[in-house]
Amino acid sequence: MPKTPTNRKISTKTTKSFLAVNGSSDYVDKNGKKRCKTPWELDFSEWEKLYPNLKEHYYNYVKDTLKTDATRKAYVNDTGFVLNWISGKQLSNGKTLPNPCTTDDLRGIVKDGTEAKDIKVLEDLLREYVRYLKNVRLTAYQTQKHYITSIASYLSDCRITINVKYVSKVMSKNSSQVVEGWTKDEIQKMLETRIATKKRVRAMMLLLASTGIRREALVHLNVGHLEPVEEEGIYKIRVYADDQEDPLAEYVTFCTPEARNAIDEMLDERRNGKEYISNVPDTNPRTKQTTKRVKKVREPENITEDSPLFINETKEISRLSTDRVYEIIRRSCIDAQLGDRVLADNHLKQKGQNGKHRQNKAVLHSFRHFYQTALENSTVLQNDEEIPAISITKQKQLMGHKISGDLQLRYTDKDVTELLKAYKKAIKNLTVTEKAQLQAKVEDLVEGTNDNEIQLSKDIDELKEGLLKKDQAILELTKQVQALSRQIATSQQINQYENEIEGLPEDQRVEVIIRDKPDNPYRKKTVRAVRVNPDKAYLLDWKDD
Repeated sequence: MPKTPTNRKISTKTTKSFLAVNGSSDYVDKNGKKRCKTPWELDFSEWEKLYPNLKEHYYNYVKDTLKTDATRKAYVNDTGFVLNWISGKQLSNGKTLPNPCTTDDLRGIVKDGTEAKDIKVLEDLLREYVRYLKNVRLTAYQTQKHYITSIASYLSDCRITINVKYVSKVMSKNSSQVVEGWTKDEIQKMLETRIATKKRVRAMMLLLASTGIRREALVHLNVGHLEPVEEEGIYKIRVYADDQEDPLAEYVTFCTPEARNAIDEMLDERRNGKEYISNVPDTNPRTKQTTKRVKKVREPENITEDSPLFINETKEISRLSTDRVYEIIRRSCIDAQLGDRVLADNHLKQKGQNGKHRQNKAVLHSFRHFYQTALENSTVLQNDEEIPAISITKQKQLMGHKISGDLQLRYTDKDVTELLKAYKKAIKNLTVTEKAQLQAKVEDLVEGTNDNEIQLSKDIDELKEGLLKKDQAILELTKQVQALSRQIATSQQINQYENEIEGLPEDQRVEVIIRDKPDNPYRKKTVRAVRVNPDKAYLLDWKDD
């Protein structure tokens, strides 16, 4: 029994020409750096060799009207998928498209851009393509929308206006578009795969997890964009730094200590040179293989601030492409048995109890969701209640999201310090490997012990200070008691003296003048006393004159 189209296993591989967006022509830029031309920087003759189905009108459209390389690349790939599918298709007016189909054939469906019947034929064709995306390729709503937007944009440049609302009516429901983040266990499984034994792959995975960085930003990182924060053992990272197309896109984030260690190990390996495996043509007629794997040695690399952070494992140093990043992570997902294969919208598909089903896990974007979840779940205790440790604004800044319509244009030292404080609260949630998690727990315990020792020392100092105050109070009280005792003794003596002189005649009483300051004759004390005998006189009272 033949399989129905909905049960067919659709390959995600496409014609190589539609994915070769890195070009093959090198040139030296104004700074004297050798780099690879992008396809839209090539002459049309070279472009046509890469994309024989994308004709000159489309070449000019991509080169002149689209603003960023990411958009150009996405639209070229989307158009390539569409052309592959419509090749040889029979239209609703009975005509058949050529195979292979070109962009000139696509816009040739509508002869002069005003034929209403021909526009409806084109709309029916695109609507059928949406059904294919939804029912056969099982792509999600946003992916279907992206394909139609790419084609509608090109047709608009050809002065052909289609009814996008009519074409979009058969799309999937938007509610199905929920992307979940990877869990720590899933990322650990990826790190345990064979491909993750390479230092470059390990550093890439941990950097994706601990920064939530997009793949376009990842491949454009230079070594100079990473600044060590020694006291924390992490890197401060300037994302989208030196971006000529959008200078305001730059933002600052950080990576975990385990990610920094992995990056340092990768860079040390490049500085020291290493062996690598390369595919070379197999000239042995006895084998049926066209290529064979050969060990080669890469010379030690002189790494500077302008060196790419991630490079291809080839003899010539070249920056890693976004397609290669995707392929590496996709391979690790499948090796870790996180999915049987990957769908066209980068979502994984895995066999379950009820057959194969589409997962809400995207190969690369789920790292970004893992990062966002870790920031959101970071909490602190306040009044015995857990509250978010990182504000919404700080979360958006660390992820490079827009704030009040604009990105953070310039970061002051105070801003970076505040971001670092916020990021440190999420390091525990962002730490992936078990070894690093245990090390973090040990550091927390040591820090907690140190905090307890500091608190105990403070308590002892406070106790000593309290005892000292008590000793001073006791000493002061003792002095008061002694003074009071002297007063009592004096009073008792006076009482004794008064008893002794009681009844003595008045003529024995004398008045004595005592000057307390010899140099001041005007200040004196008049003392009334009683003379008992020639050697003794008793004080009765005194007054100042």
